[in-house]
Order: sequence, then C-alpha cells, then structure tokens
Amino acid sequence: MFDQRQRLLIFSIILITASPLYAQVEVLTSIRPLGLLAEAVVGDRATVHVLLPKGTSAHHYHLRYSDRKSLNDADLVLWIGENLETFLGKPISQRQGHTITANSLPGIQWPTIDSEKIFQHQHHHHLGKNPHSWLNPLNNLVIIDHLVDALSRLDQMNAEVYRENGKYLKAELRKLDRLLVQQLKAVQTKGFIVNHPAYDHFVARYGLTQIGAVNQSPESPSGVRHLMTLREEEKIHCIFGDYGYRSDKSEQLAVDLNAPIAYLDPLGYSLTDNASLPLLLKRIGETFYNCLSGVGH
Repeated sequence: MFDQRQRLLIFSIILITASPLYAQVEVLTSIRPLGLLAEAVVGDRATVHVLLPKGTSAHHYHLRYSDRKSLNDADLVLWIGENLETFLGKPISQRQGHTITANSLPGIQWPTIDSEKIFQHQHHHHLGKNPHSWLNPLNNLVIIDHLVDALSRLDQMNAEVYRENGKYLKAELRKLDRLLVQQLKAVQTKGFIVNHPAYDHFVARYGLTQIGAVNQSPESPSGVRHLMTLREEEKIHCIFGDYGYRSDKSEQLAVDLNAPIAYLDPLGYSLTDNASLPLLLKRIGETFYNCLSGVGH
C-alpha cells in the first residue's frame, strides 16, 4: 500500500509524536517561588511558565486575555490560593485541567503568630491564614509531593524522573532548614519591624521576634496612630522593607528609631543566575541574620 519512503515518513511521525519533546506537559504557576519549585521537579521533561510578571504584586494583579488563555491551556496549574491570588479564584474554578491549590493541601503548617489577627486581602478576611506558606521550607515538601504525584499521572513516561527530582529538592530544603535553624538561633531575641506581614511563616518556623508591621495589609495603609505606636518601640534592631517596592514610611521609621533598613525578597525577583527555591529562602535567612546581627552596619 505504501512505498518505502512513505513508510519511513509515517514511522518518523509516530516517533516524533511519541517523544516527550513533542507533547511536553505544560505547567503554569501563579508566582515565581512556585515556578522555581516546579522547574526543579520537571527538569527538562516539561515546560513551566509563571503567570505574574517580574515586579508584579499578587495582591493587585489583573488578568489579561493572554493570561486566561494560558490558564485554560495549561495541563497543570499550581497556585497558592485565593487568600493570596484573589484574582485567580473564579478563573481557576472554571478550569477543566488539573489544579493544585498549595494552601489547601493537608500537611501545610500554619504559624501560631497568626492566631490573634486577621490577614486581609482584597476585602476578604482570613483568620489565622497568612498565605505566604512557601516561606516555611517544610511547607514546600508537601507541595512537592503533590506536584510529583500530579505530574506522574499526567506523564507516566517520565514519572521516575519527577520522583527523583522531587526527592533531591526535598533533601535540599531539609538541609537548608537545618542550616537556618542554626544560623538564626543567634538573633531570635532581636526585635524587628516589617513593611507588611508577609513573613509570618518564616518568622514562626525560626522563632524570630517580629514586633509589628508598618502596613497591616497591602490594602490597608498604616495610619498616624499606628505609626506613632511603632515609633515608641524600644530595641528595634532592624526595619525590613520589601524588595522592589519603596516605602517612605518604613524608611522614615528606620530614621526615627535609628535602626538599619534591609530589604527582603519573598518572590525571588532579585535572583538571576542559578535561581532556585532553596536559594530564595537562603537569601531571606541571610538578610534577616545580617541585619539583626549588625553585619555590614
């Protein structure tokens, strides 16, 4: 029926179609930390895209048409949850593909320092649920397990690769956690103030002494009375701003309290070459340690 040339062409098409390079699983993550996590797990066996552009806040982002298409086309979406990416709630609910909501996974650890306050996002109130869960290295172990499981079901041919990559990443995060426990022990009693309460997961994990926040939430700028209360605090060793965002109030508070100011980068936007989730968390630990211990000041 077919000559040799036609048979070779058909066979080549079958080989290409069967190749993992032809129809790689497409993973879409909402923010860069999850993107770094996913990239480490998939290696070169799947593609990973991050929805939010560099320098964009998850608190204020508005979806574009191309974003909605990316959400619908992705084989797997990994996001934190509606208490961080409020704008994704409805589009995610309308998706047909597989979705992992990190903050809904069993096993995520929630910081006890949230128990007496309400974390506000886009007029939603979430008692005891600070959404920045990736800042506790141990929470990422839970996310990795669910990501590996989902990828293995979507792409059985590369399941072993995903399992091995996930195993390696978890080992790196456990190693980093042990390092941070030892490193930050020396500054646990040093009081500090943050620009906004994004770091509760990290602070609780390593027993740090967060005195307060300049802004109680991204949507609620601080009032005069609140700032006056912060100015009365004693023994503040550092003020922490957010990388990429200038806060005149935080900078002025640092002057008023005669405290150094340093900038934390929870989304890893300052990382360029060899960026990874362990490196992101390691840099946060270094920033806390250096400022609270007086290194470089």
